[in-house]
Amino acid sequence: LWIVTGVLLPVLFPALSVALVRDRVRAARLLDRALRLTIAAALPAAVVVGAFAPEWLAVWIGGDVARAAAPVAQLLAAGVFVNTVAQVAYTLVQAAGRADVTAKFHLVELVPYAVLLWALIGRFGVVGVVAAWGARAAVDAALLAVAATRIVPEARRA
Repeated sequence: LWIVTGVLLPVLFPALSVALVRDRVRAARLLDRALRLTIAAALPAAVVVGAFAPEWLAVWIGGDVARAAAPVAQLLAAGVFVNTVAQVAYTLVQAAGRADVTAKFHLVELVPYAVLLWALIGRFGVVGVVAAWGARAAVDAALLAVAATRIVPEARRA
């Protein structure tokens, strides 16, 4: 799933950087288009990976291990999808020269994430690790979406 943003975002970053200086409405349109393309490419892949996790894992690593690993793959597919979409807003924030914003978010997320991780590892093992990471990714995505709309108010619709 990260291949989607690996292809898109290196092209989007300089385009956003220029648009943020010259035409903020264009920057909002670029963000909207990038979000739509990312969701259109990543959502079907995430659904397929999650929905068929037991089957492809059984082919890859065998039945018993696949049954235990399927919930991990399914949660991971959901979390990576959310993270993939969040990378578009992250790119806007970075293109605006506001690396400090993402650094502050990561600092604010650190302690709650560590506490959640500790609690979920003890109770659910590796599934708890993936669930904690997915929750952190979702919070990060929400914070980045808010930051993107504050940096470029024209992007609220996107």
